[in-house]
Amino acid sequence: MTAHRYRTEERTASIATADYIERYRDAERFMACCRECPVYGRTWTCPPFGFDPAEVVSQYRHTLIIASRLIPEERHVADVLTAVEEMIHDCRLTLDSRLLSLEKRYGGRAFYAGNCRLCHPAPCIRTSGGECAHADKARSSLESYGFDLMRTAQELCGVNMLWSDGKSLPPYITLVSGFMHNTEEKIIW
Repeated sequence: MTAHRYRTEERTASIATADYIERYRDAERFMACCRECPVYGRTWTCPPFGFDPAEVVSQYRHTLIIASRLIPEERHVADVLTAVEEMIHDCRLTLDSRLLSLEKRYGGRAFYAGNCRLCHPAPCIRTSGGECAHADKARSSLESYGFDLMRTAQELCGVNMLWSDGKSLPPYITLVSGFMHNTEEKIIW
């Protein structure tokens, strides 16, 4: 349990995957961002991939987007970065597990909110050339597949993304995850 207390609000949206790809995917722009990230090429869930992400996502008919807002009880903390990391880590434990449950129930593919944390604090074995040690649980993020999460959160879920000024926590932190699938059942998040 994190030392920084918060509550979570979630908003979801469903969209046809073809529409989501057409309206919210800009692979060239977001791959350029990925190349600037210090994690680029250092984890199995981040680019560059040995496959075409467009081919992967195009095999699904439906996309469920989950925008999770982490609302801190106290915004003025001694170490903003640590507080943010602890809240995200704590929330992701539950969020990622729920996403994997959807995969088990419906098939499809889960997309986590942010980078992989399964080997942390140790480095991902990709850095030494090994295969993923957690392939059964590791999942990429929507942004690593080229999706614009700011627009996704705002336009589909009505949630703006906010950032810290470095001195205090923002009013909330937004995590965007997703689930692509082919089931015609209504998925209850």
